[in-house]
Amino acid sequence: MVRRRRQSSSQPMYGWALAPNGRPVPIAMAERGAHGYICPICDGPMIAKKGNINQHHYAHENISNCTPEEVAHAIAGKWLVLSLGTLMVLREPAYVSWTVNSDTFSANILLDVTSIVENMQTDLGRADITLLRRDGSIRCIIVLDIERTMDTHTLARFTGYGIPVVILPADAFRSGNINLGSLLDMAEVQGGWWLLGQPEDLPDLELNPDVIRQALGEAVTYPPYRFWGPLTKMGMRENILRVNNYLLWLPENMWQLAVGGAHHKLSDDLDIVIQEWSQPDGGAIALYYVDLKGNKAVAVRRFLPGEHVHASLSAGFWTRRTKAEEIAYHLAMD
Repeated sequence: MVRRRRQSSSQPMYGWALAPNGRPVPIAMAERGAHGYICPICDGPMIAKKGNINQHHYAHENISNCTPEEVAHAIAGKWLVLSLGTLMVLREPAYVSWTVNSDTFSANILLDVTSIVENMQTDLGRADITLLRRDGSIRCIIVLDIERTMDTHTLARFTGYGIPVVILPADAFRSGNINLGSLLDMAEVQGGWWLLGQPEDLPDLELNPDVIRQALGEAVTYPPYRFWGPLTKMGMRENILRVNNYLLWLPENMWQLAVGGAHHKLSDDLDIVIQEWSQPDGGAIALYYVDLKGNKAVAVRRFLPGEHVHASLSAGFWTRRTKAEEIAYHLAMD
């Protein structure tokens, strides 16, 4: 005799099942009732429960020890690969958005992608889903973490190498009460997010830390070996520094990522982040990020071999009214 599960409020709520054709189906896309849905773990029949009281979910027709996490982990990644792959073939976009320092960015993660691989072993570790360009380079990786067992060391290696990492919300993904659009709307972006694309309102805005470092160094390559400038607003974007032909996006967290440095609080209103780069010729480049009550500026000065690296500000700079650009000028020229 087949033992059927007694319906109760304590039964597991599964978010995923396989259709008769073997394709994964999140509960949000399922038809209510028994339509040949199968559990990917035990191969037992499942019923889509989509009433008006409880959260929509699948249930096993018979008693089973499968956990919702095991079921989701077995097939949700395949569903995501198939869904993204369909868009890729149709050349349709898949957008993610993220916020940095109150600025919002968005990008099509399928741009230039020609293949999507599940559980790929890369030089930096295993990735749940990897989006690859034609030349085999990684566009980004996607982290599912359905069972909350994320390898933080592997994640740190990916982000440390500047590879964009899209982290999907584990609870929502596991529940199956999602579609591709809503899932990507809830995604978190880490790592080299600046490589995903340029903001449409300022396509020339430079977000790459490597290029920002290069631009700041080039600013003091030739005499008088000094540069200073204010951070300004262009359109809806703030914290923009013009350096020669570059437009650099430089909120303080981007400065720390690209330049680094020690934070010095000189008064209640005045903060300066100072960094020093040693040069191959024995000289040094000093870089200053000035924040005076939210008014910001940058100074860069090259010290030639044999010159002593120094900077000083008189008390008058934080006891009188002034602007961050004036302080930056003083740091560059003194």
